[in-house]
Amino acid sequence: MKRIAIFIGIFICSSCFSQDDACMERILAKNGGWKKGRSTQRANAANYAIQKRYTDAVHTMLTAYQPRGVQAEWYSLHGSLEPNTPVSAYSYVLMGMRYQCKGDSLSLAHETYNVLNLQINGNFNNMLYDNSTDYQGLGFHELREGIPEEIQPGIWKFTDIPTPLGFGINGLRKCWLLTYPGQLPWSFVTRREFLQTRRKNLLRILKEEEENLQKNLADLERQKKDIEKILKNEPEKWAAYLKNDYEPAPRRYQEGHNKTKSTLDRAIERVNEQLEAPESELNQRAVVAQSSTHVYDYNFVKEGTQFSRIPVKPNPAYYKKGIGPSVPQFIELGIKYNPEDQVSLLFAQEMEKLINLQELRSWIAEKTGTAAAVVPVRSTVTTATEKKAVPAQQTSVQSGQQKSSTATGKNGFLSGKLSAPVGLSVTLSNNGSNDLTLTTAKDKTSLYTITPIKFTVPVKEKDDYQVVIKKIPSNMKGVVYHGSGKAPEGITSIKVAIDYTYELVSRASEESFSSFYESSDPAVGGMGPEEGRYIVFVSWTKGFAGNDGKYRQIFWRDRNTGITRMVSTALDGTPGNESSTQPTISADGQTVVFESKASNLVPGDENKVRDVFSWSAKTGKLELVSKSGKGGWSDGDSYDAMISGDGQQVVFTSDAPNMTSIPKGRSQSNVFIRNLANGSTEMVSMEPATQTGGNAHKGSISFDGRRAVFCSPTPTLVPNDKNNLWDIFLWERGKQGLRRISMTQDGSERNQGEESGSRRVAATISGNGRFVVYATTATNMVPGDQLKYQDVFVYDIETGKLQVASFTEDGKPGNHDSPIEQGERLAITHDGTWVVFPTKATNLGVHGSNLLLYNTQTGGKQLVTNTKGSYVGRPAISYAGSYVVFGKSEALDQRSGVAFGSSGGGIFAHYTGLGSCRACEE
Repeated sequence: MKRIAIFIGIFICSSCFSQDDACMERILAKNGGWKKGRSTQRANAANYAIQKRYTDAVHTMLTAYQPRGVQAEWYSLHGSLEPNTPVSAYSYVLMGMRYQCKGDSLSLAHETYNVLNLQINGNFNNMLYDNSTDYQGLGFHELREGIPEEIQPGIWKFTDIPTPLGFGINGLRKCWLLTYPGQLPWSFVTRREFLQTRRKNLLRILKEEEENLQKNLADLERQKKDIEKILKNEPEKWAAYLKNDYEPAPRRYQEGHNKTKSTLDRAIERVNEQLEAPESELNQRAVVAQSSTHVYDYNFVKEGTQFSRIPVKPNPAYYKKGIGPSVPQFIELGIKYNPEDQVSLLFAQEMEKLINLQELRSWIAEKTGTAAAVVPVRSTVTTATEKKAVPAQQTSVQSGQQKSSTATGKNGFLSGKLSAPVGLSVTLSNNGSNDLTLTTAKDKTSLYTITPIKFTVPVKEKDDYQVVIKKIPSNMKGVVYHGSGKAPEGITSIKVAIDYTYELVSRASEESFSSFYESSDPAVGGMGPEEGRYIVFVSWTKGFAGNDGKYRQIFWRDRNTGITRMVSTALDGTPGNESSTQPTISADGQTVVFESKASNLVPGDENKVRDVFSWSAKTGKLELVSKSGKGGWSDGDSYDAMISGDGQQVVFTSDAPNMTSIPKGRSQSNVFIRNLANGSTEMVSMEPATQTGGNAHKGSISFDGRRAVFCSPTPTLVPNDKNNLWDIFLWERGKQGLRRISMTQDGSERNQGEESGSRRVAATISGNGRFVVYATTATNMVPGDQLKYQDVFVYDIETGKLQVASFTEDGKPGNHDSPIEQGERLAITHDGTWVVFPTKATNLGVHGSNLLLYNTQTGGKQLVTNTKGSYVGRPAISYAGSYVVFGKSEALDQRSGVAFGSSGGGIFAHYTGLGSCRACEE
């Protein structure tokens, strides 16, 4: 297969990876280390043993890698056998966490665009074996990477494809597929098959349209009878109803039906015409692109055409039986990198050099039989009784002193760093006896500090060590990282994090407080070594951080320095002259976006509507975000804003007709994305048929701005929207059209439940753009939802999997609403692992009006609060899940046995210990 020349436009974020030559030399000279990330185990013991054998073998294959300019971090995901799939999918991931220049030193960026991802029985299995898409989209699954070439028996190479890397940067993805020789786990679709399936689906849609018309007319008659009973003694109102509501309705229904029917008839006619093509054409492989003029039409195009799609179908005959679900039957390998960046390019070259495709291919089971008949992996793979393979670079990152002592068999000392609040006394212990008591120094300029750890009793080479926290105050929680092993490995990298279980963060610099009843809408920023450091919230407390108490204002707090700043101020520092609300914050905590009716925040604000503003913690500067298409003031309200994690883009709702050149159409509100770097604004809620606004609300955006979700009641944004209810839609940059994702677990449409059909629902997309969390009272989302309460649902965009977070551990529905407010925005971590929500249910392990954490990988829950008789507000969660920030009407922050701050509760930060802390050096 001929390779396609690809041109990639790379936009380098100046604040992230714009480096001069001298800086690049320093980065390339940096020898990074190895780090083991958190792995997930969902397989049973027998399958886990098989899966781990292969992921360990992959890791062993890569241990010769000498990281340069990056820190290598790896983890694995061991999966269970999903329903209707023949094999279990599992994966090994190696990420290169990139260094960047920070003044004269180098710092480790938490985000990375250097990734090796190896999936065994994965991706294609999950994507292809489920054939539930018959009612949606193409009627088939689609091959996203293009058609591969078999470069060696059973080794298939895809053309390098463009892929987003984060921070607004695009790059490439190398991709290989390893299979049985000459075989693929899918089959291509002929043009005839595609057309026949399209016709079947179009006829189904046409039938459903007719049924829907009859249902609407019947509902209208029932409504007429109900209203007639109500207005039987009010003839004027009855006559007005008949004239204005009842009599025009059948005509509107019929006209809408006729319009849709005409479009469907034309599409069916077009398919019939295409089916009359010569046999030689109909037997060709189908490569299609949706018509730009007719919503239901597809055209056949050449492979590689922009926006083209390659329909494929499952190939059940591919899989060998009787060899166990975890034995490799195909393997997908992908390497993401930036070809314009020397560090990233070096990473890709090293990965490609070290990965032995022939060896990987040898794992594919050739014969039927038991799992024991699998071709053995090479002998360097460790067993449970053997010493684990140590990456070559891991020993080289120890200090010079440690090298000399261990090389000669001398003793060494456990040492590292303690991250904790100032003035704290803590006792650590090694192996239950070797105690070390530390007191963190008090500091007038900081509330949180890093203190050196060094045990006084040495450990001998090859001795086991295990450091634990022996004693801390009862109102605190602690976590030990890298605290166990066999000397000398890791004895100088002990890390301990301690923080308040609940810290009151609605505090001013001068130690005044804002209570639960006078504060709201918290958001949390800070990632990596500053996880959860920055908080933003609303307060209307008089005298709080300069507020005159007349209106709601936005406040930004640095938890480490204790500084709280009012954000919504005029140039002279006076508070906004109207209320400001709904703040969100970038992942690094340095940019805040909010909505405000105030007219004194920036000069020239005379439009008398709500506007969206951004504020920089570095400069203190406020700027207008919701500018019109021509750069001036908008002529309608703009609100419900959310900033992307990288701080470069803002999604918001606006009623303004002049926001872009695209007409509002019939809609009142639309969702837009504003690029803060280049000043462009685009509408993402566009109706495809009319190319006008489609009516949408409450957008949410991924870390890099590549994906966004929003809510809309409009039934014409995607084909086959028949439920006449609000839905959640996915917009993806570079892809044509929208995708409806608020579907039931079996792929059908949800029912209305106990909510309004046009209700505004605030869905949230995870930072990595993969998971979407939202709430609905629909009772058909998952099996067994007999109760009519609101539930929390998490949708996986990549796999199409829908899970419910607010059921009990044994699969029973919650006995009250989750979350508490109707359609409120829920919080999810960057990688989508953790979701936090408030609940009124009492059968989920907490009392009503408390908070729960839900793990999307394991299905387990974890308490955030569990108190009686108090109110709880909408929560936020930090980048990796280390902190949950929320409002509570009782004093949770107890210090020395008494309430800290206001007895009316406030905004609190709960330390979960799930990731890094707010001053944990990586």
